Amino acid sequence: MDPSTEPGTLPTHTTVGEPEPSPPGSALCQTESRGTVLLQLLEFKTSLLEVVEELHIRRDAETRFEDQISTLVLEKQELEWEKVKYQVSAELKDKEINNLKEGLKALQLLKYNLEKKSSELEQKLALQSRSKDSHLNQLREVEKRFGVLSRQCAAVKQAHEKLEQNESTGGKVVDFSFEDNLLFIEQECVPLAMGAINLPTRLVDWSDA
Repeated sequence: MDPSTEPGTLPTHTTVGEPEPSPPGSALCQTESRGTVLLQLLEFKTSLLEVVEELHIRRDAETRFEDQISTLVLEKQELEWEKVKYQVSAELKDKEINNLKEGLKALQLLKYNLEKKSSELEQKLALQSRSKDSHLNQLREVEKRFGVLSRQCAAVKQAHEKLEQNESTGGKVVDFSFEDNLLFIEQECVPLAMGAINLPTRLVDWSDA
């Protein structure tokens, strides 16, 4: 029996440089520790990816919000410009309406003045027509009287010529009487003749007026 194998004795030979074998419990702990680290790394990586994805989503959302805000600002500016343009257009329309109202008032006043003047002219024409009729009636009356007096003058003149042939005293007395009648008739005829001559001139002046 080999004495080195006896109980209670140490082995007399060892292999230098070879690691001593680990006990089975230590290897299991190392494996569990490594698995825990890997699990933590995986969780960290997952969390990091989630954070990065959330940052990307938030950045995209902020970009969209900024674009929407810019669009809203532009739309607001356009609406303000449209509002200003409509206000200016409304002011111009109001001015145009006021000008049209003033023009309508002026036309109504002109119409009133024209109607008034037309009425006055109609009254004047009616008055002139009545005056013309009166003048024409006077002219006819003058012509009628002038014709009568002309015939009387012709008769007196004829009688006077006959009396001139009579040289007797009685004839001279009668002659004087006829001469007086002739003078009276001539005095009546002259104003009528002058009136008949001047009446057409007055009618012409009246028609020109």
